[in-house]
Amino acid sequence: MSIDAKHMLLSEFGAKGHGQGSDVWNFGTDTKTIKLSLILLVYLYANDDGKISFSEKRSFKKVINSINELTFNDKREIMEILDKLPDKSYVMRYIRENELSDAVVLAAINFLRGKAKLNKKYISLLTDIERQYKK
Repeated sequence: MSIDAKHMLLSEFGAKGHGQGSDVWNFGTDTKTIKLSLILLVYLYANDDGKISFSEKRSFKKVINSINELTFNDKREIMEILDKLPDKSYVMRYIRENELSDAVVLAAINFLRGKAKLNKKYISLLTDIERQYKK
């Protein structure tokens, strides 16, 4: 994981005051989109080197806890995913089981593409998820 990605996680998802009237997310308080964005980000982190390091987990936990729109159960669910190292099939199953709309899925993917400073591998992984989803 690049230093830019670590800083993006804190700056885009937490340190800019999300939950305090910030428009960082550009999709309001839609918790489904927020959760999917975080799950996709966990998926990207887990698939760049096959693990999520202690410092990455700590950064995720800090960000997750800073998002006021997420309930306690939402936060717990996302934190549990940090230990599962989700793969593509997990992400696709999550989308299906939670009956997420096209708008939610595409907003989450486009948010990460537009806001996160993703390397080519991460962009490729996101594109693969998008293709799989559209099948």
